[in-house]
This record gives sequence, C-alpha cells and structure tokens, in this order.
Amino acid sequence: LVFDPSQRRAASYAYLLAGDEYQSRLNLAEREVNDVERDGWFTAGLTAHSGIFRLLPNHRVNTRDFRMKRNPLRMPEYNENVDQTVDQMASEIAKVVAAVRADRPTEIGLTGGNETRAILAALRKQSADVTFVTVAFEASTIDVHLSKRIAKTHGLNHRILPQKKADERQQELWLIGAGHAMAGSNKHFHPSMEPLAGHVLVGGLGGEVGRGFLWPSTLSADEQISDAYILARLKQPLSPENLAAAMHWRTQLPENLDAFQVLDLAYLELRMGTWACAQPRMPMVPRAIHPLISYNQFSRMWSIPPAIRQGDQMIRVLIQRNWSELLDIPVNKYGDFRDHLFLFNRIIKRPDKVLRKIKQILHSKLRD
Repeated sequence: LVFDPSQRRAASYAYLLAGDEYQSRLNLAEREVNDVERDGWFTAGLTAHSGIFRLLPNHRVNTRDFRMKRNPLRMPEYNENVDQTVDQMASEIAKVVAAVRADRPTEIGLTGGNETRAILAALRKQSADVTFVTVAFEASTIDVHLSKRIAKTHGLNHRILPQKKADERQQELWLIGAGHAMAGSNKHFHPSMEPLAGHVLVGGLGGEVGRGFLWPSTLSADEQISDAYILARLKQPLSPENLAAAMHWRTQLPENLDAFQVLDLAYLELRMGTWACAQPRMPMVPRAIHPLISYNQFSRMWSIPPAIRQGDQMIRVLIQRNWSELLDIPVNKYGDFRDHLFLFNRIIKRPDKVLRKIKQILHSKLRD
C-alpha cells in the first residue's frame, strides 16, 4: 500500500494516486541514487514519487491524518528449545500447503537455496503428490543444477520452466505497477511464470529472517546500531533522504531491543517489505504464497537465540528434523571446481554487486 497525505488517499500503487502527474512527480535523481534500474529500491517508506509514501510492515496509517505509525510490537524472549520451535514452523508450512492445494492447482518452488530446501523438508509427507518447479534463469544455472539433483535423488515430480523475457510493453507495465521504485530481474523475466497462471506458487520468502540476514559475524547484542550502519547493511546509499528516513524509522523502534533484534526488524521492514513484498503482481502469473511469512512464523524465528540462527543453523535444524538426507546435497554450491567458476562469472557480469558487498564489509570494519 502507498499513500499520499496531501490527498488523504491510499492505493495499491502510485499511478492510482498520481494520475496525470505520475511523470512530473517522479524523482529521477533519487532513482539514480538508489540504482533502481539495476537491483536497488526505495527503503524506509520512501517511494520514487514526491509526496507518496509506502506503508511498512508492522505499521499502520489512519484516515484522519494519514501519518504512518508503528503498531505495538513485542519481540519474543529467546527460547533455547529450538527443536520444538522448528517443529512448529514445519507443521505450519505443511498445513498452509495442504490448505492451498485443496483450493487450486499448486506448485512448490525449488531452487538451490536454503528456504526452498526447508520448505521441501517440511513437505516430506506431501512430496509425492505435488509438483516442484524451477525457472531456468540464465543468471542462476546453479538453481537448475541443484534442483534437478534433488528431484532425481528423492523422486520428486519436477518441472523446469524456460526463461522468458518481457517485451518493452510488459516491462513498462511492470514498472508502473512497481511505482518505478524498483526494477531488477523480475521486471525483465516475469513472463517466465505465465505457464502457472491461475495456480498458486509456494515459495520460501521470509525465511531469511530466521538466518539473521543483516547480521555481520562480529555482531554483539549490546552494540549501538546507527542509521548509517543500517543503510550499509542494506547496501543502500547514504543519501540525505535515506539517512533521514532511516533515522525516523530507528527512533520509532520499540524500547530495549538488542542489536540482533534491531537488524531483524530492519531486514523485515526496510528490505523485505519495501522490495520483496512491494513487487507488482502481473495478471498472467501465479499467486505467490510464502508459508514462512506470518506473525507466528516470524515470532518463532525471532525466539531462536542468535548463536543458533547464525550460519544458517536454524534452517539446518529444520531440515535435519524433517528430511535429513536433503543436506547430502550442497546448498547454493556445486561442491566442486564449478563453485570457483560460478563466483568468477558473477564478478565479471556484475562488478557493481561486488563493490556494494565490499563497501558493506568496509563499513562494518570501520565501525569495529
């Protein structure tokens, strides 16, 4: 949801608010600063249009003053009983998928990554009755390799969807649906999902919350987290607009959060909510359901002590307790010389991503 306080109106995307002023209110300079045409986005409630703001997760906007305010939120206490927690997570995943499958045709996304492996583990009892899909994106051949290997090893019904590029008209419609606030590969390749139109696609979005996605390895609970540090962990530019928005967000946080919890909320609200969950849904694609996204699931993940969540351990525990053999196949790795070639190719094709990662690491080192 986006909203315009001056008009006292809210809508699902900016064009419905800006109308004929859509282009004149578009902030081209800030789009360039945030590198939107590649993989950047607008964070902390900002959008690509002057006077239009995005509603963040865990926040509300009322119809009296159209000001965004934080909902009451109490982070859970850390719970050492991790086995029970991940069992509850797996049970909810299985129930969500069973309910969705009873409603309409359903496919389960399968990649080489952590979250889809965890989803698969939780669906062990249903795995023989569902279809798994992988899109053969040219930028992620490792996903095709690993998903095929998993499917062959465990007898899964697996379907590879060919990459299909959007034409100029489709890309422009996607950008308008996104309010010109993001772009990236989804703008270019969303028609790849057209064979599943009318279906439900189950994905693993949200599981990164359980992996402390923004935590550096040296983070301690008592560290002070600054606005600039939050933006650096998000790989966002330290522009005046971003810094002001990050500062406002940070001053509205609940009291007595440790550093891990601050970065947890930063990931959920300032990245996942403003990038992943703000992606437009085109007409000819499946409806996406992510069973790791719910207040219950997030509370469970946040309750797991940081020492266990670091290094993807939470995901490993969930897989081990439900389908341990899935860990015999590497996660996001070939497991041989091809890993070096894959990294080299990524560096050659996207040196900007490497530079952003280096800047993030350097900022952490300077803070230390």
